[in-house]
Amino acid sequence: MTIKEAVENMVVDKYTTYIIGFNGNDETELSAYNIDDLEELWCSLCEEFGCAKDSIDYIEIVDGITT
Repeated sequence: MTIKEAVENMVVDKYTTYIIGFNGNDETELSAYNIDDLEELWCSLCEEFGCAKDSIDYIEIVDGITT
């Protein structure tokens, strides 16, 4: 699934850290200010990770820090 599909029921309006599971057994941790920022960051890393933009298995929120 894509970032937008994975966070469909999440409300995020502050700087937040996410754990993103992808490709069935890979995982990474990314921090972003909002969903659009997270999507842009994820898309910029897909080539490096060797995965498609829609290869997300799950997203978990680690923390939220208001800045």
